[in-house]
Amino acid sequence: MSKTTLDPSLLEQLGIVNWRMHTQFARSPEAPVYESANQNQVAAVVKESPQPAYSALEEPVEQIVGDVVELEASEALQSENQSTTELVFVGVGLEQVWQNEESPAWRLMLNILNALEISEEDVLYFDTGLLHTEDAIWMTLEEIIDTGVEQVFSFDEDGMLNEALSEGLQVETLPSLDAMLMQGYAKKQGYYRLANYVR
Repeated sequence: MSKTTLDPSLLEQLGIVNWRMHTQFARSPEAPVYESANQNQVAAVVKESPQPAYSALEEPVEQIVGDVVELEASEALQSENQSTTELVFVGVGLEQVWQNEESPAWRLMLNILNALEISEEDVLYFDTGLLHTEDAIWMTLEEIIDTGVEQVFSFDEDGMLNEALSEGLQVETLPSLDAMLMQGYAKKQGYYRLANYVR
């Protein structure tokens, strides 16, 4: 068998510095160990090599740790920027209700979201009463689809977006916020429909 050698300049071009063969990695732990003349020759060549053995630990630990920390920080930043939308609501009049602390409908909605352990930042709403042009409707449809949700919750049983959304998504009709405020059964029904989707 001929001895395989690699030109050091080739190794440098490949970015490999201070390379040496580790014979202990060439063996499988389950396979029996057979000493051969070739292994002894390789070990002798390695011992005679004037270059110091390269170890991954010789690389500055601070640099390795710094690289890992930077990578984790950039991944965390990307995940923060890509906020996950869990729920999408459509309905007439949501603009006046949403995040209006004085509105009982908003307090009800906030209580439902808290019970489902969903942050209000993870919820999008679209007030269909503000969609007066076909372009506005199409832009809203595209924005809803871009969120990546599989189901949309509508407070309007006969809402104008329901039919268009149902072509690519599931549309679940919820009782209106006013009905949920007035009727315990409607509130329970709305909560359970949301809970079934979230869990």
